[in-house]
Amino acid sequence: MWSKGVQKSAQLPNVTQVPDSQPLKPESTAVNTPHFSVINFSLFTGSSVNPLGVTRGEINVRSSGESPAKVIIEIAGLNGGASIYSWNATEVSSDNLSSKWAWQFTIPADSPTGNLRIVVDAFTTLGTPMNLISDSFRINPDWIDAHPPLIPSSCSDSSCPQSNISTISTSVSNCKIIDPASQGGVAEGFPRPNGALEKQANYKVLVIPISFSDLPFTQEESAFVESRFAYTSREFQYLSEGFSKITATIVDKSHWISVASAAEEFFPKTNTTDQNERIANTKLLALADRISLSGYDAIWFTSARSDKFSFGSEMPYVVYPTSSGNVNHVFTVIGGDGLSVDHGLGHLIFYFDDEYQFSDWVDPFTSRGQPLVGWDIYGRGYGLLGWNRWLVGWVNDSQVQCIPINSNGGIYRINYINSTEAETKLLVFPTGPSTAIVAEYRDNLGLTETGLFVYKVDLTIPQWQMRFRGDNRILGLGESSIIDKLKFTLEATSNNYIYVKVESA
Repeated sequence: MWSKGVQKSAQLPNVTQVPDSQPLKPESTAVNTPHFSVINFSLFTGSSVNPLGVTRGEINVRSSGESPAKVIIEIAGLNGGASIYSWNATEVSSDNLSSKWAWQFTIPADSPTGNLRIVVDAFTTLGTPMNLISDSFRINPDWIDAHPPLIPSSCSDSSCPQSNISTISTSVSNCKIIDPASQGGVAEGFPRPNGALEKQANYKVLVIPISFSDLPFTQEESAFVESRFAYTSREFQYLSEGFSKITATIVDKSHWISVASAAEEFFPKTNTTDQNERIANTKLLALADRISLSGYDAIWFTSARSDKFSFGSEMPYVVYPTSSGNVNHVFTVIGGDGLSVDHGLGHLIFYFDDEYQFSDWVDPFTSRGQPLVGWDIYGRGYGLLGWNRWLVGWVNDSQVQCIPINSNGGIYRINYINSTEAETKLLVFPTGPSTAIVAEYRDNLGLTETGLFVYKVDLTIPQWQMRFRGDNRILGLGESSIIDKLKFTLEATSNNYIYVKVESA
């Protein structure tokens, strides 16, 4: 789902400064609200569930005046609880719109368990709290080049457990569970809905800049948009094992759209969200009538970045008649920070669902396990879960082993999810027409270790309600996880492979 820019105006009280990586005392004034920016981000911590390790965070901050001289990142309880830890961030870059700050952090194993939030505070050179206008936040933004080493081998080929996949697995079609709610432009099951793209060598995107009276589009903005699509193409290439890329074509400056009104005045506000987005896209397509729109997989309208206004429209399933013929996969992004090209494009052409928590969301499905948050770009994390890679075709059917739930268990060998080897990447256990348990070999959130990751795909949960569930942790050698009365244990490791024992709990 498109995320509107965060806007805060309340002034902060004085905040007690704390050294890097030191716990905040409960009486610290830093626990008080309001803060300039609160980003809800599930960190399932505790002595038995601590997925983060040493982790890099990166945030873009904007202010109404000067750039911040100091940025403090805090972790606090989701429902207004006290701050637990605080770190000083380091500025890594800045421009006339925003400054980028980064920090390293570790969530200690004895931290309180539960959903936490990231809190961002900024200060001037005189130590005065600043009013942040908007921000974007990502864990491990440089994940493509930051993978940890694989688990050391615990066995050689001759001494590793005997895998019995070939004698137990069934047709992969039995694991292609149905998404009963495949509507509204997102779907997480099979068959893929009409219009959703699958694996192809080159995804072609036509980018059409828009200038408003109060938000002119410049060459600097064009270079920024080009850089974000280049980064997203690197992601696609990595996730597809080199098969797929993105070619983004920004139309010639003579074809940039110029709108006489202010940005915020251009968009309707009186209808439903879907109606407003459809109206906005239709108006922009009419203004782009002299541009040839044929031959592209997606049409991407974009304005300059703004700290005052943010509007997004993805509507991938809507077909629009134009002078170039019917087009779909039309995306409009106006204002905001412009960073989430990968996120928006995945919604637009692959129909992926979001996995992150909204600030006012209360989970009605706690009995089905903890929501997975942070494990791919749809949960404020990085990369894609193996399940989502399979939906696109970046994990092939031949790399998925479908195991009947009544198979009485066994030991199965799976290949590292980011390996280029044409081996088994996913174990899938169908538990119903729209539910399955998935096991893969991947990195942890902190990019400090690799291991077994097990989760449940539950498509009986409504869309936008976090349909991936699990205990949010990587399993090391000898460690186990239980989901729906199935126990998964990392039994042995060998080079790019792990051996997973599955049995009834």
